[in-house]
Amino acid sequence: MVFIVAASAAIEVEACTPNSSEALGALIEAQQHLEWYGADDKDIQKAQCLGQQTFKDEELLYYFKQKYQVEAPQVPQAPTVKKLSKEINGVQFVDEHPQMLSLFKKLSKQNPMKCAYGVMCPQRHYSVSPACTKVVCAMEEIFGQGVGVRLLYLLDRYGFNGSHHVYVESAPWTAEELDVALAALGDLPDFLLPQNENKKFTHYLRGEGEERTVGNATISIFDRWNQKSAQGKKYTIVHELGHYLASAMDGLDKTPEWLSFSGWDKGTSHALAVFPSDYAKTNADEDFAESVVTYRYNPLRLQVFSPEKYAYIKKHLFAGLEYINEKQCEKTQSMVYQAEQAVLAKEKRHFDQQYALNSFQECSSLLINLFVDGDSTAKAQQCVKRIHFAASIKSVADEKQLRPQLLKKFQNQEAEKFVSTKSTQYVYDQVLHLIADSIEKLLQEKKEYIILSNKSKEARCEAITGRYVYQSAKEALAVFGENSYYQQREKLNSIAQKVCAEWELNDWPTKEEVVASLKKLLPQELQ
Repeated sequence: MVFIVAASAAIEVEACTPNSSEALGALIEAQQHLEWYGADDKDIQKAQCLGQQTFKDEELLYYFKQKYQVEAPQVPQAPTVKKLSKEINGVQFVDEHPQMLSLFKKLSKQNPMKCAYGVMCPQRHYSVSPACTKVVCAMEEIFGQGVGVRLLYLLDRYGFNGSHHVYVESAPWTAEELDVALAALGDLPDFLLPQNENKKFTHYLRGEGEERTVGNATISIFDRWNQKSAQGKKYTIVHELGHYLASAMDGLDKTPEWLSFSGWDKGTSHALAVFPSDYAKTNADEDFAESVVTYRYNPLRLQVFSPEKYAYIKKHLFAGLEYINEKQCEKTQSMVYQAEQAVLAKEKRHFDQQYALNSFQECSSLLINLFVDGDSTAKAQQCVKRIHFAASIKSVADEKQLRPQLLKKFQNQEAEKFVSTKSTQYVYDQVLHLIADSIEKLLQEKKEYIILSNKSKEARCEAITGRYVYQSAKEALAVFGENSYYQQREKLNSIAQKVCAEWELNDWPTKEEVVASLKKLLPQELQ
């Protein structure tokens, strides 16, 4: 996993037809004189469909203004969100967007890992000027001009945390270093990142670390990285991202298919194995990372040297996007884009009862709370939509033989916008009838007691929902999940008591009347 520097022999590898004898000879010759890396500076400079290569503070502020209403001049207003005023790690914020506060907390909260010499790290409290009541301002004062806003962007856009205050054995980034890192990240397809919300991405302590190490898969960058050209720096970062993405995609570099290409499944590469670079010969992991970076910056080399590896990475990581010409790397060529369109079409025209079952099990507490606490409505709706959209994505991903992780960013961004209203209403209706069934079973079990008892209606309603008399409801509520009944019993008893109080107990209620009584407990917008 460690990326190191070694001498390389400069050769030109031309594209040829892999099936010809001339191509085979050229391939063997090229493999005998492999460069250490799969792409040089010229390859990277002329690569197709590169992302943004330079970044200005104003552009990054505009990004946050558009998304979170952060202060920036002359840009349209973003949608209104309830802002918060709170103190985080010594800094008092006023009227700030909740997501901006969350970003600051992640970038300023000490990692719970032990400090050097086995001492627990105390939480750092920061000191900023009194007028600095917004996250961008505080980040700029704490991390430095231009660095703070870039760290916020790195975390929000790509899910990487570059804070040296969070991770031990890390040094402050400079704005120039972060610009190179952001340029490398931007060279990858938009759908690949983020995979996690708070992944480490740091510069190791300056003046320390192994002399030959450039970077590693944790992801940490070392001093030797700073000695490389801007293109070489990007190469290193994409290589390490290859390791990271392989892991995030359930071990793409460890599948039997991948290991078979060069004989790694036998423990070592075989004599006829072909590689994109000399470094790729190290092991199966480095073979994958080098193939990824070569696919991105020198695709013809990988396609000629190893069509199998090229096809594997094209399908499983880049989802059909290629970088041999501009047409091939347009987003509409991606299987991810096509899957996204299929998901949106599916959500607009279709709903599935299986969605409801998934929602019951994942959102049981919030769904039951709808009958107890109307304030839970927004959270319940969000949970149901998230489950529905995830199920729809999995269905389309399976149909197209696409890894669901490639649709992760799409799922996080679009669930609220496109989930079917019909599907969510179906869930609420089914929850209503499930709880009605459980109450009806309970009342049927205690019917004789209810009718013949001389106690007051309130006393009888309370008695029928005691700790041990609700067992008959378990089967009806099993769809909520195995432990839901025990976790929610008191809430269910409370619901039953409220419904019971609606009826004249000598006039036995029908199922429809039970449902009608339950509906009155729901928030107005769900009735």
